[in-house]
Amino acid sequence: MKKILTILSIGILFAACSKKKNPVTDPAAVFNCQNFKTGITTDMSDMVGTEVNKLCLDLMPAASSPSDEYGQSQNINILVQRLSEKCDVTATLVCYACIETLPAQSEIRISINQNGTVYNRILDITVTQQNMLIYNGMHE
Repeated sequence: MKKILTILSIGILFAACSKKKNPVTDPAAVFNCQNFKTGITTDMSDMVGTEVNKLCLDLMPAASSPSDEYGQSQNINILVQRLSEKCDVTATLVCYACIETLPAQSEIRISINQNGTVYNRILDITVTQQNMLIYNGMHE
């Protein structure tokens, strides 16, 4: 009986330690490209925001220069790259912290060609009180 419990315990230990993707360290583990594209093509801002925010989870503020008030100038480029690579869309940074709101907003242009129809949207990205990137809206 002791042997059986020992074997079961070891099995449970190995199962618990299996390598799974951690959403905080691997945003692609939770990002749903299909939801993102559907949100873009149907103007469902909340759906787009949910997916964009997943890609921002691990982008911690780190000022690259004294003028980078929010510490996200490098991370906004990482976000653009992730959107392009993970979802086969054209994503380009329009501007970083260029919309004079409090806090300032950045803009990312998204272009999707779906069945011959091209959808172009601008994503507004801002920061939280902790200076974490967060989706703030979408427009044409």
